[in-house]
Amino acid sequence: MKKASPSFVTHTGSNPKIDIVLPKGHSWFVRGGYVQALRHFNCLGHVFTVSEKQSNEDLLSYLKNPKCDAIFLMNTDWHAQYLHKTEDLRQLWRNIKAPKILFSFECMNNPAIRLNKWWWSDTISAVQRTMACVDGVVYAHEIDTELFKVFGLPILWQPFAIDEEIFPEPKEYTSRKAAAYFRGKATPFYQQSTYRSRRKLMELLTANPRTRILDSYEYDDYDESDKATLTRNKQFIQEMSEYQISLALPSLSPTMVVRPFEGMASGCVVLQNKIAGEQTRKLFEDGKHLIMYDENNPEGLIQIISDVLDNPEMGKAIARNGHEEVLDKHTIKHRVQAVLEWINQTNFGGEEPQHPTTFSG
Repeated sequence: MKKASPSFVTHTGSNPKIDIVLPKGHSWFVRGGYVQALRHFNCLGHVFTVSEKQSNEDLLSYLKNPKCDAIFLMNTDWHAQYLHKTEDLRQLWRNIKAPKILFSFECMNNPAIRLNKWWWSDTISAVQRTMACVDGVVYAHEIDTELFKVFGLPILWQPFAIDEEIFPEPKEYTSRKAAAYFRGKATPFYQQSTYRSRRKLMELLTANPRTRILDSYEYDDYDESDKATLTRNKQFIQEMSEYQISLALPSLSPTMVVRPFEGMASGCVVLQNKIAGEQTRKLFEDGKHLIMYDENNPEGLIQIISDVLDNPEMGKAIARNGHEEVLDKHTIKHRVQAVLEWINQTNFGGEEPQHPTTFSG
C-alpha cells in the first residue's frame, strides 16, 4: 500500500507521531498489527504495553508530559479499565492536548449484554469512564453507533481488518482438506444464553464427518507477550489454511467480527451467519466473496457445506474472490490510513463532550 501523507499540524516533524497503548494478551489484529501499520506509515511514536498485573508507571509518568501528536488507546474501554478507573487518572488523560483516540473492538451495545443487568451495568460504567478521557472513538461494531453518539465526540465506524504480512501465500484450494473448520470459544459468560446458538451448532456439526469443530486453544501458562500473541495467531492461521471452508459460527456480537476476515485472507470459503448492520452487510457480496447462512436453519448450513465441498470449482472461485477483496480493502494499513485522514479532517477541540448517565434502546 502507498504510504499516507498526513497533513495535520505536528509537533514532532513532517509526519505525525502516534503513541499507542496496548492491553496485554489480545489478538494481534487489535494490537501488534496496528503497531506495524503505524511503523509502515512512519508515524509510530511510543508503544506502551499495559496490564492489570503491573504498575504501568512508565505510561502514567509519560502522560504527564507526552511528546506525540495523537494517542491510540486499543480496546482500553473493556480490557484496560484500570487506566481510567479513578478521577485522578481521568484528569491525567484530560490534561493531554494531543487527540486521544479510543479503538473499541468489543461490541458494547450488544443485545446479549443488555439481557443481564450486571453485565450491562459493568459495560456502561466502563464506557462512561473511558469516554471521559478521550477525544474521539473508532469502533468496530456498527450497532454501537447510537451508544457512542450520545457522548457528543467525533466517532468513526471501521470494521475489523487483518495484518496481511502474517498470512502466508494461500495453499492451493483443491489440495486442502475437503472439510469445514471451526475453532473458537463458547463460554457462557455472565449467563447461559451467551454463545448458546454457537454451542448448539458446534454440537450438531461435531457429529458431521465433513466438519472439524474444535474448542479454543487451552494453555497451562498463558503468555501475554507480543511474541506469544503473534505466534498464537500464526498457529491459528496455519491450521485454518489447511481446510477449504472456514465456519464463522454465531459470535457474541450480532455484527461481523474478525473471523471471516481471517478466513478469507487464509484462502478459505467463509460461511458467515446473517449479521446486523446495514453497512456491515454491504462489506462482502453473498455468493461471491463468502456465503451467508441462517443460524436458525442448521440443516440448511449442513447442505451449504455439502454443496461447497461437492463443487470445488465454485468453492475455489469464492475463496479467490474473498481473498482478493480482503487484501484490496480490509487490511489494518487501510484502516490506519483512514484514521489518519479522519484525524486530519476532524476538530477535536469543539464542544465539551456529553456525559450521559442513562442509555435507552
